Amino acid sequence: MKKETCKDFCISIFCLMAFVLLTVLLRLVDVQPIGPNGSSVGFATVNQIVHNFTGVNWYFYYITDLLSIIPIFIVIGFAVFRSFSMDK
Repeated sequence: MKKETCKDFCISIFCLMAFVLLTVLLRLVDVQPIGPNGSSVGFATVNQIVHNFTGVNWYFYYITDLLSIIPIFIVIGFAVFRSFSMDK
C-alpha cells in the first residue's frame, strides 16, 4: 500500500511540475500580440498556424460555451449534497 501511495505522489508532483513548466513557457516563448484586441499570446506562431488551418467555427464556439455551464452545476450539486450529508 505504501508503494502505491509513493507512486501516486510522484505522479502528482510530475503533473504539477509539467503545469508550472507549461505556464512559464507560455509566458516566455514566442509571445506576440496576435490575440483579440492585440493581446499577447504565447507560442504565437503555433497558435496562428492552427487558427489559419481551422478558422473560426461559431457552431463549436456555442457548443463549448454551453458545455462550460455543466461544471458549474456539478459544483452546485456537490455543495448541496455535502450540505445535506453532513451530520448535524
